[in-house]
Amino acid sequence: MPENRRIDESLIDILKSSSRKNYPAPNRGEKITPENEMTVVAIKEEGNKLFSSGNYKAALNKYTEALKNNPTDSEKAVLLKNRAACHLKLSNWHDVISDATSALDLLPHDPKALFRRCQAYEQLGEWKEAMHDVRKLIQLQPRDQAVHEMARRLNGKIDSIKQQQNSTTNLVEEMLSSLESPATDHETCIKAAKNLCVLAADTGGADLLLEAENLNRFGNILDVNKDDINTILWSAFSKLVDQNELLSQKVIMSLSLPRVVQALAKENEALSNSVANFCQTVLDAMLGRDPAAPVDLLNFKKDNSKFKPLLEYLLQLITDSKVSAVGRDHCIVLIMRNFFRRNGACLTLTVIQSGIIVHNCQIVKACL
Repeated sequence: MPENRRIDESLIDILKSSSRKNYPAPNRGEKITPENEMTVVAIKEEGNKLFSSGNYKAALNKYTEALKNNPTDSEKAVLLKNRAACHLKLSNWHDVISDATSALDLLPHDPKALFRRCQAYEQLGEWKEAMHDVRKLIQLQPRDQAVHEMARRLNGKIDSIKQQQNSTTNLVEEMLSSLESPATDHETCIKAAKNLCVLAADTGGADLLLEAENLNRFGNILDVNKDDINTILWSAFSKLVDQNELLSQKVIMSLSLPRVVQALAKENEALSNSVANFCQTVLDAMLGRDPAAPVDLLNFKKDNSKFKPLLEYLLQLITDSKVSAVGRDHCIVLIMRNFFRRNGACLTLTVIQSGIIVHNCQIVKACL
């Protein structure tokens, strides 16, 4: 046999042999293997059994474990819905909303995810969001009695809230008008101020009082009413602020700093005490400090220029001969607590530069 033919036959044998070999499939970037897919299904089934037996925490853990095994998008949506169901049973309302929303990102018209999120919104009193979901559900499942029952329940609740808001709105208007009118007798004004103080502690009432058209009326009300009435009103302002910096600034701007410090300087001790408490509440909010928490040893790291207007007014009051003794005491306490301490606004240098310390030392020396 010629040499060339033997070489050709050898090449053919090699090619035939290589064609029978099982080479691995090229990697096309798939994240999900059949093994992983089986694992996701198996773990999910374990979770389903635990859920059916009432062991919701264990079921939640299983669904979470399955989510870590690279499920497909459809599997992920189911697992998220199942976790939302667990959270619903465990009353973890915010987690229900989170998981149901994530499931809806994958399956936007999934009725189970919508229904579970709607239930959580209802439990949290987020009526607008709940109604938004239930309207979608009615479109998706118009014959579902559970959906219609939820819709009726939410409509009833929203109607009740609207009636209450209308009633509260009328009450606020009545109280403010009473305090504004010179013809209102003193006892009625006291009652009106106390009612406003109660409303200020209520979320709905506070929202109404903080509306610009209502909040701007308080300046004139403070100017025309007696100290005992204003004492109650300053307590209401403290409740409106509620450790919120933005609300603090809003109330201060509406009432004006001069009006605040003038009330603080009054001879009436109860009034001065009430205003001092308001000032401290505002400063706590601006400092981001929880009054009930232990003293923070860290310095205030943010921009402290926003404190300077109030500090300057307080410094002026200390040396003003027209300021009451109790008012001056409150000024000193407010300055020491909020501008000297390490958990305060760190404006010690500003206080020293004002010359107030030297001035007070001279006064003490003259009295000796």
